[in-house]
Amino acid sequence: MERSFSFESLTEEEERARNMSIRQVLFWCSFALVAFIGFVVLFTVSSVTLVNIYAYTDQEAIIPTIQSTTHPYSKGREALAKNELGNAEKYLLQVPRSDPHYSRAMRKVAFDIYIRGYKRSPLTTVPLINSALVTDPIDPYNWHIVCKIYALSIRSIFLSSTASLPTLNFYHLRLPDIPFIEA
Repeated sequence: MERSFSFESLTEEEERARNMSIRQVLFWCSFALVAFIGFVVLFTVSSVTLVNIYAYTDQEAIIPTIQSTTHPYSKGREALAKNELGNAEKYLLQVPRSDPHYSRAMRKVAFDIYIRGYKRSPLTTVPLINSALVTDPIDPYNWHIVCKIYALSIRSIFLSSTASLPTLNFYHLRLPDIPFIEA
């Protein structure tokens, strides 16, 4: 006995089940829409907050730029722009600890000169970036470079410690056949 499907031929119980499933679908669709709108609002508020934090902690906006060309920080930046790493290192290491540009100078020496330029081990730059972080712990760029240098240090330690281990090749091994046991 075949039954053709039409809404007029539904029994009362089938009609109730159909209405219940429609209500469930509408509930979950509205729930998904409200959740999506909530996530959009949360993302917008958090991104606006992060942009404001970034704008107010930007060191270029807080610390006035040095117009004097005799200041070691400005000389170091000019030498770094000309890719004269030796002179840039010499000038940036002369910036006194009391100078407002000290943390930026140490950050540039640690990352831009030692890691990018000379390609030294990241472990040699840890004391410089730590001194930059201690003098200006609010600067988000310091935290960014600290995370990069520590990650590179951990990676270099791991790679240097595993370089002496023999490489293991298991591709030639064949696992034994396990017979299928029927119960």
